[in-house]
Amino acid sequence: MARARNIKPGFFTNDDLGELSPLARLGFIGLWGQADFNGNMKYKPKRLKVEVLPYDNVDFAELVGELQQAGFVEIYQVDGEDYLHVVNFRKHQRPHKNEVLRGTDIPQPVTGDDPNGTDPERNGIETEQERDENVSNPPDTGYLIPDSGYQIPESKTPSSGDDSAPSSESKPQPKDPVEYQAIVDMYNELLGDFLPEVVKLNTKRKSLMRARWKEVFGKNSRGSDLDFWRRYFLHVRRSKPLTGTKDGFNWRPGFDWLLNESNMTRVIEGEFHQGDDQRNDHLREAS
Repeated sequence: MARARNIKPGFFTNDDLGELSPLARLGFIGLWGQADFNGNMKYKPKRLKVEVLPYDNVDFAELVGELQQAGFVEIYQVDGEDYLHVVNFRKHQRPHKNEVLRGTDIPQPVTGDDPNGTDPERNGIETEQERDENVSNPPDTGYLIPDSGYQIPESKTPSSGDDSAPSSESKPQPKDPVEYQAIVDMYNELLGDFLPEVVKLNTKRKSLMRARWKEVFGKNSRGSDLDFWRRYFLHVRRSKPLTGTKDGFNWRPGFDWLLNESNMTRVIEGEFHQGDDQRNDHLREAS
């Protein structure tokens, strides 16, 4: 899914980009919309060509090669899959908060310095906004809030200075109240014998738990109450279809499926609890 991104006039007078072919420059802009909020995307040249330059007869892999040679993108591999990273993406783009909250399935690039994945920004190439950062009369921004038609007032338009290290006067960030690990541990304890165990607490799962944490499901059922989560997972455990113990019913959900908003509502309302699925539960109570 393409996403709205920002572009400033300095892009068009960038000396390094000016050495590239016109379609490579246009393709570079198109890649921003295909990238997640970290600047990463799956690298499938034929698919990207359809999404970015559908009306041009061009080898998209060759255009990416131009951009890579100039230092504007990098190709990396994770678990045998090819991915593409837009260099300095997070420095110049401000993804909408809803995009960040939804999380991403695209892994970060892995470097020798950090095997857990890092942002491989490694060069000082001046990109689309840096030229404008250094002029005395900055142009009108025309920034749009991604996924909406509303302009951000210029006085509130972020600049690359926002990416610098916070000063001692910066306000401390409020503590995240969501008890992510407690919820995961409870799921593994109550459903680990039936459903796939959660072994990694990633961004997507945190986003799902954070959204459900804010919800109210009934008079005495709030997502911010750990007792609600215990009762919910026990409710799932009592369902033969959901635990894969129903004859002829081979499908089983996973942790992410159970935390999806519409799926959770269906489970709570008993859609998967019919007839002999309303059985007693003999789970050992946690000490």
